[in-house]
Amino acid sequence: MTKFNSNRKQEMLRQHLHTLYEDQEAVYRQLSFTLSEIDRIRLQRQLDNLNQQIQNLEQTLCVSLVSDVTETNNVVLESIRDKQGILTSKEKNINLTKGESIRLLRQILATLYPTVEDSNRVISDAELNPKLVKFSEKAINNWQNILSEAEKQGKIDTIAQIASEEYPNDFQLIGAYEKYKIATDMLLSKPS
Repeated sequence: MTKFNSNRKQEMLRQHLHTLYEDQEAVYRQLSFTLSEIDRIRLQRQLDNLNQQIQNLEQTLCVSLVSDVTETNNVVLESIRDKQGILTSKEKNINLTKGESIRLLRQILATLYPTVEDSNRVISDAELNPKLVKFSEKAINNWQNILSEAEKQGKIDTIAQIASEEYPNDFQLIGAYEKYKIATDMLLSKPS
């Protein structure tokens, strides 16, 4: 698949995923205000279905992103061998790959840790100062702020390891963390 088609597919997957997250959030809100047991059961089934769709979509996106990392890795290694010490446009793609991996981690962590309390527990375990993180009502925004602060303090690995220990069978999380490690290793191994 060409890079253009791959990016287009990933963007479409992200848009669909965003819509599913919004639907999921709406069902959660409905569920918290519903008094009827029948409605609660119906909403819970709807929520289970959304969660399954989200999981499948995240897995598809993760596979696509990991495939792109492998392709980028090969291109960069070839470029480094050919032009030792010269930063090429292909090598600049590493930064994009790192950004994509952080965005993917953000989405996955927001799903795994949707509440501020859950997020605070991870922050505490990672020894990040919670006063440096701005919280909002949306988990995705909280995780953006958490990962931004964690990156400043060099603690993204710690957060990903904590989440991996709590969710050892979450392959989307493992794939996103692997992509982040590959992108980070490629940045560190660039010739100066």
